[in-house]
Amino acid sequence: MQDFMAIMHCFSSKLYFLRAYKKKIAEEQNIHETNSSQYESMGV
Repeated sequence: MQDFMAIMHCFSSKLYFLRAYKKKIAEEQNIHETNSSQYESMGV
């Protein structure tokens, strides 16, 4: 039971971290998508 609780604790901590930085992660993904589409339009 302690192993299960340890796994759940780690998993929930990761989810909390992602939820806290969700907006920042989304902004970075948009920047990368914008950059890659600019390179494609330039033919690089």
